[in-house]
Amino acid sequence: MKDKIIKDSYGFTLIEMIVVMIIIGILAAIMVPSLLHYIDRSKADECEVNRKALVLQLEGARAQDPGKTMYDIVNENEASGEITCPSGGKYEAVDNNTVRCTIPEHGENGVLTDESEHAMGDVEVIVPEIPSTGPLEETDDNVEEDETKETNVDGEMCFKVDDIWFSSISADYFAEKYKDNKQYYFPENTVIAVAGKGFYLQYKNGGKINFNNNGYSVSTGGMISVNCDNVATVDDFFNMENGDKLSGIIHKGQIIKSSSGQYYVAVHNINNIKDAMDQSNEDHWCPISLCSE
Repeated sequence: MKDKIIKDSYGFTLIEMIVVMIIIGILAAIMVPSLLHYIDRSKADECEVNRKALVLQLEGARAQDPGKTMYDIVNENEASGEITCPSGGKYEAVDNNTVRCTIPEHGENGVLTDESEHAMGDVEVIVPEIPSTGPLEETDDNVEEDETKETNVDGEMCFKVDDIWFSSISADYFAEKYKDNKQYYFPENTVIAVAGKGFYLQYKNGGKINFNNNGYSVSTGGMISVNCDNVATVDDFFNMENGDKLSGIIHKGQIIKSSSGQYYVAVHNINNIKDAMDQSNEDHWCPISLCSE
């Protein structure tokens, strides 16, 4: 009498169980990556909603106080913890109008005004052909015509803040010089003049030129937008009633004149007197050069 595989109506044979487990494994291998991608995409979408909410807060605050900036909104939100990134990122102000998430894939959002420096992501200046080095094209977003000047130094474009002339190098100069490359990163701790947009400090290899068949584009993502409104001193932010605190925040991009007469740019928001006074600390400050002429 031949052996028979016996099963009752309530069970499975070993072979059937193995087949079922294999099928489940195949389905899991297909579905889990898709599910994880969907979760990440959902978190990114939620983060975008949060950033837009911060932008709306800024617009509402400006209705009461036109001097409000995104730095104020971000700092207030950080203190309250009301709006947070679902992926664990932090929100930081890029400039007076723009907020971004520290998770690069999540991006940034900003108030769409004439004063916005780069409200919708990295600045992309598309140039149809490699031009010769020349003066910046002046626009409403840039400084006034008499606030910039060229010098005899190759590529140098000087800009005036208050009565001080600072040095920068035109992005066009590097584009012409390195046009045979596919990509070029601006030199560290150098202020770059981006045509029609303003002045950006290269810090930790953020900005670059991407070359293509149609010319090139300039990406300022990760660079620090230099505040050309004024030159300040630490004393301007010093609280005379409490010597261990600042009376306000030294915003990222602010130019400061030190007690030794040198000039520095804040590389992030500074809110304590120790960091404000220590201009030698490269984690807080970057020196900025004066115009050669």
